[in-house]
Amino acid sequence: MQQTTNYGFKKRELTDLPDITQTEDNWDVVDTQMKQNADAAAAAGVTAVAAQQNIDAHKADTANPHQVTAAQAGAAPESHVGAGGSEHPAATTAVAGFMSATDKSKLNGIEAGATGDQTAAEILAAIKTVDGSGSGLDADLLDAKNAGNASGNIPVSNGTKCTNLNADKVDGIDFQIVNGQLQYYDGGWKDVGVVVTQPRVAAVTIDNPTLNTWYTVLNIASGSGVLNRVAGIHSAQTSDKFDFRITVDGVASTVDHNIADIITGFSDNSRRMDIVPRVKFNSSLKVEIRATIEGSFSLDAFADYALT
Repeated sequence: MQQTTNYGFKKRELTDLPDITQTEDNWDVVDTQMKQNADAAAAAGVTAVAAQQNIDAHKADTANPHQVTAAQAGAAPESHVGAGGSEHPAATTAVAGFMSATDKSKLNGIEAGATGDQTAAEILAAIKTVDGSGSGLDADLLDAKNAGNASGNIPVSNGTKCTNLNADKVDGIDFQIVNGQLQYYDGGWKDVGVVVTQPRVAAVTIDNPTLNTWYTVLNIASGSGVLNRVAGIHSAQTSDKFDFRITVDGVASTVDHNIADIITGFSDNSRRMDIVPRVKFNSSLKVEIRATIEGSFSLDAFADYALT
């Protein structure tokens, strides 16, 4: 007959005959051991009720006492929970929180509709898309007038008549009126239509001039002033056979003898051409004359001018 290691239960060997008393002895051992366990548990305060209470308390504990992570549990949390245990709500204008899907869509659409980083030219182009290319928004003038042109009303069709327009420039040149005299500014104020500074006359006589050769009457390579009159005399000829060439600030113009209304004939058969251009020059002036016929005669030419 053998016995178990821990509780001493009897167990039969192959050579032992069956004996019911052995089973009864084993039940006695079980009864004794269970009694001892129950007494020890009671002495330690461990009862079935207490154990159930501990189990219930553990199940009710939501503070994750064993620190189980979502990865360990194999699932993601249903909501975002902060350190304080409460769920984070969507952000509002007053309270911070998580961004909603609607707000995210708005955020993504800001750049497409924003104009904060657009240039003035881009904004103008966008306005013209609606208002048309004739908008005039890119002009600093309204019908060629700026805000400083009028101290009162700007005239409009069927509107108030403007009587105090104050345009002080014409083609970029300043004008003023002093004692009833109109003046313009060109390095200093000068009277319009009046030249009083350094009046002069240039004259030349050419005997037997070469055909179609230009002869200089007056040449001012550098200076400014006014050419008041040009005159030429062709001696002892019955036809008008000379031309003038006047070059003002590098631009040449030819006045030929075919302009009959500026030719005067005399009893000695001479011819006189008078030109009264009153031309202002700013940098240079040149007056020339030429004969358009050969022969024994003379050409006399004069140029009245004034320097400023």
